[in-house]
Amino acid sequence: MRNRHFQSGYKAPDGKLFFGCLNGFISFDPVTFTENDYIPPVVITGFRLFNSSRSKKSVNTLKEVHLKHNQSSFSIDFAALSYTAPDKNEYACILEGLETE
Repeated sequence: MRNRHFQSGYKAPDGKLFFGCLNGFISFDPVTFTENDYIPPVVITGFRLFNSSRSKKSVNTLKEVHLKHNQSSFSIDFAALSYTAPDKNEYACILEGLETE
């Protein structure tokens, strides 16, 4: 069987792009394309001290957590509230007073 290359796209004189698909075609205007600069809110979804779930208060209502000097192992779960493209969400965090970068 011979390998053939079929092109199913067209660039119109005004710059719009058209692509063929199974049920017709799709048009796309690159001029109207803008970058999504929405930064979703990040919420804390869990807090564990020494791998033990803390269930006395909902983490959504906590404003701060005070730890003793010997409570040095903890973890914080968090999530960005955006489901448009969750695989594109990126996170960065810093421990104020301990890290500078």
